[in-house]
Order: sequence, then structure tokens, then C-alpha cells
Amino acid sequence: GPRLATLTLGSDEGGQPVVLALGRLRPSRPAEEALLLRDCEELDLRHHDMAVVCALWRSVRSVFLRFGNLGDRGLASLAACVRGGALPSLTGLSLRDTSVGDSGIQALAAALCDGALPALQTLSITQNGPRLGDASLVALAEAATSGVLASLKKLQLFENGISDAGALALA
Repeated sequence: GPRLATLTLGSDEGGQPVVLALGRLRPSRPAEEALLLRDCEELDLRHHDMAVVCALWRSVRSVFLRFGNLGDRGLASLAACVRGGALPSLTGLSLRDTSVGDSGIQALAAALCDGALPALQTLSITQNGPRLGDASLVALAEAATSGVLASLKKLQLFENGISDAGALALA
């Protein structure tokens, strides 16, 4: 069958909801290269088994989570999956306005320190507001200095609660 280039869950151009239940995707489906979850307030990844989700997304190269309810708990669950070897081909991860904060980013950074996401080239953690602050940057800095982010080429961290001190930790 045809190979999917992008799978979008969220609202369409006219604002109509387009939601595909994650459980309906079968691992035998053609590999998705990019997955965009946008405007999905009703799609709360905190209530999904991340191990199942990651198995379904095993060959995804880019994941864009935008305007959703991932939160720290969901990101910690995702981090545990990637620590276990899920999403080894992932080159891009975007967490835009996903309600994540320091504890979620710390969990992700710990997974990165353990060698998760070895192909990651772009990490974008934007528009999460004051929930995400200096502690996140300290954790990411530790991952960067450990050498496990050697393939990382682009890091975006705007519109968060990061101070100058946090930025200096990463510098």
C-alpha cells in the first residue's frame, strides 16, 4: 500500500475536528514518517498507554505535538518508552503548548542521557509558559555535556519561563 508521509490528528482547515483513535492504528500499517497532533484538546495522551503509542509510531521520524494535553505525566511516559528503545529513528520532536513543565523535561533529559533518541536533530520545546523554567535547561545542559546529543542541530526554547540564569546553564 501507499506510504504515509504525514498523519494529522486535530482540526482540519475549516476547523472541523479530525480525530483518529490511536488504538485504530495497527503496527502493520505502512510506516508514518511524520506525525502531527494539533489542536487536540480532546486527545489527551496522558490517558493512553505510551508503550502502545510508541509501538504504533515505531518508524516515525518526526513527532509534532501542538496545543494539547501531554503534560509532565505524558512526557514522562513517553520518555520511559524512548529510554526503552522506542522511536530510534526519530530526528525531530516538537512540544509546542503541550502543558509540559520542568518535571516532564527532566524525565526526557534523563532518557536522553541514557542514550534514547540517538538520531535526534531537532528539539523544539516552545510556548509552554511559566511551567517550563530553568530546571529544564539545567537538565538539557547535562544531556548536552554528556555527549549524547551529538546529532542535535537545532534547539528551540522560546515562550517558556526560562530566565537568563537558565539560559546560561545551557550556554
